[in-house]
Amino acid sequence: LCFAPPQRQHRLRSATLFRLRSPLLPPTLSRHGDLFSPSTLQALVAAARAMGSRRRPLLVGALLAVVAVASCVPGAWSAGEAGNATTTPTFGDNFEITGAEDHVKTSADGQTWYLYLDQKTGVGFQTKQRYLFGWFSMKLKLVGNDSAGVVTAYYMCSDVDAAPQRDELDFEFLGNRTGQPYIIQTNVYHNGVGGREMRHSLWFDPTADFHSYSILWNAKNIV
Repeated sequence: LCFAPPQRQHRLRSATLFRLRSPLLPPTLSRHGDLFSPSTLQALVAAARAMGSRRRPLLVGALLAVVAVASCVPGAWSAGEAGNATTTPTFGDNFEITGAEDHVKTSADGQTWYLYLDQKTGVGFQTKQRYLFGWFSMKLKLVGNDSAGVVTAYYMCSDVDAAPQRDELDFEFLGNRTGQPYIIQTNVYHNGVGGREMRHSLWFDPTADFHSYSILWNAKNIV
C-alpha cells in the first residue's frame, strides 16, 4: 500500500465519464480487501502522519456519476491566504471547469455543484493551484441503479499535457449493474508507469449517503 511518492506538484481533478472498457487487472498486493478495512486504514494513516505529513487546507469536491453532485468543504485557501479565515472562497476562486460548461449548475447557497453526464459528453473540474504533500479529501455520493459503463474519477495529476510521463494518484469508482456492489479502483502512476491497480469491495452502500475518500501523501508514503 506504500509507494515511493512522486515529487511533482499536482492539481486535484474530478471527472465523470463513459469508459469504453474496464480492464480486469490483478491487485498488486494480496488480501487488498483487508488492507482497505477501516481499522487498517486508521493504523496506516496514523503511521504516515507520524512520518511528518504536513496537512494543508484544500477545497475539494464530490461527484455523482450521471447526475454529479460536488459538495465542497468550506475554508480552503492557499498558504498566502490562510490569515483571512473569515472569507469563504467561491467555487470559481479555487476551481475551473474542464469540459462542457453547460453541464454544470450551482445550488442557491453556492456550496453544491451539479455536473451532468449525457450520451455526448461528461464534465469535471480541477484546482487552479498546484499542491505537493498534504491530506486531500472528497465527499462523494455515487449514483444508484444501473450505472454500468460510467466511471467517476477523483485524482491528482502532475500535468495533463505531460502524458504519457505524468504522475497520478487515482480513485476510480466503477459503475455497476443494479444490485451489484460498487467497486473502487485505486492506482498510482509515476513517470507514466502504473501497474499498481487495486480493486476494493465496499462494506457500505456508497449510493445511500455522502462518504469521505481521502489521500494522505507525504515524502515517504501514499495512503
